[in-house]
Amino acid sequence: MIKLIQGAVRVDDRGSVSFVNEFGFEAVRRSYLVSNHKVGYVRAWHAHKREAKYVWCVKGSALVCAVEIDN
Repeated sequence: MIKLIQGAVRVDDRGSVSFVNEFGFEAVRRSYLVSNHKVGYVRAWHAHKREAKYVWCVKGSALVCAVEIDN
């Protein structure tokens, strides 16, 4: 199940702070920040039978899809 958790940004003369206060990290085992080396590069096809992933798109766009494992 995909659940969208709302975040926010506050900006002042020093810069900006982004936050997602509604997100609880107690179930998170790993955290990654991923960036691509060129525009249009696709990172895809990660397969795990049981795994939760949390995705925060910092810049650009993301398409999250799921398929049923048939084997």
